[in-house]
Amino acid sequence: MRLRRTSTRSSVLPSRQSGASPDLHGHWLALARLGWVAVTLLALTLFIASLPPYFAYLQRLNVSGVSSQFSPADQLTPVGLHALQMLGLSLAFYAWYQILLRIILLLVFTIAGGVIFWKTWGPSTNRVALLASFYLVLFPTTFNHTNLSLFLPSWTVLDQSIFLLGSICFGLSQVYYTIQRHVKGKNS
Repeated sequence: MRLRRTSTRSSVLPSRQSGASPDLHGHWLALARLGWVAVTLLALTLFIASLPPYFAYLQRLNVSGVSSQFSPADQLTPVGLHALQMLGLSLAFYAWYQILLRIILLLVFTIAGGVIFWKTWGPSTNRVALLASFYLVLFPTTFNHTNLSLFLPSWTVLDQSIFLLGSICFGLSQVYYTIQRHVKGKNS
């Protein structure tokens, strides 16, 4: 005799069962959107403000061979400059190349975050979508934060604040992803 198993599990996520909604409504939604725009503008301003001093930094050689707050690949050593010149490229070209890479990274992530933010516009917005768009916009600034701290020390608090927000967004997105995988694994 063959018995059929029936599942007693609900296909509804636990957050839906308890009445909690992942959507933002009303004044919380307005506050979240206002915060998103304000922090995004601040992050973009900090990024743009860091470009001229970073460009000047890249045009100086690292003669000591000791890496600074930047990764060792940022500022060329005399050996690196010689290799660049063997290819027929100048130090100015290298500096512009590094700046353009950072700008392209910023544009790609900011546009992706902006599209998600724009697509969530309506009477209610999913918190996770807003968090994801916020993280995407902060990503280039979060992982490029030492530029401004090094060159404009008076802006360090703002720079570190953006770094902290970006790190928190990254952590929250990882926690949410882990929870969702766990919930989906239980429901399947």
